[in-house]
Amino acid sequence: MKAKVLILGMVAILCPASSGAAPITFAFEGTVTSVGALDPANPFPTEPAFGTPFSGTYTFDSTAADGAPFDPTTGSYGSAGSPFGISIALGGLTLPYGGVGIGVTDGYSTYGPGDQYLVGFSGGPTLLSLRFTDFSEAMFSTDALPLSPIALTGLFTELILSDIVDGNQVDLQGTITSLTCSAGCSGTPPLPEPSIVPLLGAGIGALGGVRYLRRRA
Repeated sequence: MKAKVLILGMVAILCPASSGAAPITFAFEGTVTSVGALDPANPFPTEPAFGTPFSGTYTFDSTAADGAPFDPTTGSYGSAGSPFGISIALGGLTLPYGGVGIGVTDGYSTYGPGDQYLVGFSGGPTLLSLRFTDFSEAMFSTDALPLSPIALTGLFTELILSDIVDGNQVDLQGTITSLTCSAGCSGTPPLPEPSIVPLLGAGIGALGGVRYLRRRA
């Protein structure tokens, strides 16, 4: 009986994902469709224009709780603190933002009927928003947090960036052409857990205890 208890304890120690944050990183790519302002000057080494490519990543907590638990059609999920955040590379600069919010709406969108997946950061003068809208309302059946990248076929996609960069107002829009998982999803390298070495040590110690009890028996 003691051996079985130790084995179960070792499994619980080595599988802690359900009790802590589980980071997932998605990568996105797209192109600029319009530039509203670079005022009073262009802060980018290469001035953004129609067709300029951009790319970025966002890392979120797959165990984040729904901030709107009583609305079955709206999910709101926030991830703050390292390693969570969102960044965009554009025109020779990379702009990082320390936090990411994700919204899931089932049955309506910013533009009217439809499902919508919103990702971004908002604070002070900064707004970085990725919008994915399915006007056919077939993208979601619940407001649960998606843990795998959504398929972009048939979706209206939009990037909005408004910020002060080196004292200059930047306003531009784009279309998102790719959304993939780069870490944390099934089939991709998991993000490292800081406590994995002590956990492995505890598990090996438990296994040694099992062998000791068996020898005594």
